[in-house]
Amino acid sequence: MTRSMSSRVLTCSATAYARTGIDADRNPTWDGGTELGGVWITNTVRRTKGSEGYTTSDTMTLFFDADGSTPRGWQPEKGMKIAYMGGEYYIQGYTPCMSPAGLHHWEIELA
Repeated sequence: MTRSMSSRVLTCSATAYARTGIDADRNPTWDGGTELGGVWITNTVRRTKGSEGYTTSDTMTLFFDADGSTPRGWQPEKGMKIAYMGGEYYIQGYTPCMSPAGLHHWEIELA
């Protein structure tokens, strides 16, 4: 059994909203939200090489621990809205990080 992420870094909280449909004005509608506790959110700077040099982009990464974060069993979906510190961010992608015992944590890319 592997150890969960340290509670020293799992100090943030955020709210995840799943898309439920589209209203009459073609705007997305969201559910009531799920409070995520014990998560870690950090800025990530990515450099990608293009045809005319490097491009730098700032994104955020949310870490959701399988054992230390709440609610347990929560799974991200692409396009979900995350509310954090007054801002709204959208899940662009996610990676499940596995251990020999199963899921260890999710790394979720926000933009």
